[in-house]
Amino acid sequence: MTRADRLLRAASDLFVRLGYEKTTVSDLTRAAGVSKGAFYLAFPSKDGLFEALLLREMRDYLAAAREALAVHPRAGSIGALYEVALRGLEASPVMAVLLRRDRDVFGRYLRQPDNFFRKFGAGHQSRGEVLAQLQAVGVVRPDVDVDVAAHVMNLISVGWVTVDEVLDTPAPPAEEVIAGLAAMMERALGPTQPVDLAPARALVDRMYAEGIAGLNAMLAQAEGGP
Repeated sequence: MTRADRLLRAASDLFVRLGYEKTTVSDLTRAAGVSKGAFYLAFPSKDGLFEALLLREMRDYLAAAREALAVHPRAGSIGALYEVALRGLEASPVMAVLLRRDRDVFGRYLRQPDNFFRKFGAGHQSRGEVLAQLQAVGVVRPDVDVDVAAHVMNLISVGWVTVDEVLDTPAPPAEEVIAGLAAMMERALGPTQPVDLAPARALVDRMYAEGIAGLNAMLAQAEGGP
């Protein structure tokens, strides 16, 4: 494992647990078992490590989703896509923090004019644009307003990672909720008649491949040193 990998592993725990502001370079180097000199050979700053962590988590999230869809019996359907997306959020505390832009974690970092969201957020397709492409290959019904559907899906995704903060009622098992939401999404947006899922599978796989390649390129820029 490289020093960059050791620092990223330490960062994934410390930034989520302590927050960006309270986590120091000394905390990170101690947890990773590297010197401060080695830290600055791997990353230019704490900001650089933080941004590399977010990029890596996004890349790993897409890679895991791509692998899951490759073996999913309904790959290409809107229900399968949503199921895989929610499972990825459930598995990654960093992605959950990223989605809700958790102020307890990000702190004053969000006020920086060149923060992660401004620096890396431009140029990515919106959920509405993705839904429009899925509509064009037949897995989203033509009568669906994709912008409204995208907004509803965003609300559900944010609710998924914040609901425990506002409700104290017992929740059903996560797997059951994910399966239920995926089925609801398929009924709400999917076609009423069977369609060939192959074009949608190819489209989504290409989107994931392009997203992973783009994040790898940005991650290579964010990391420094061997």
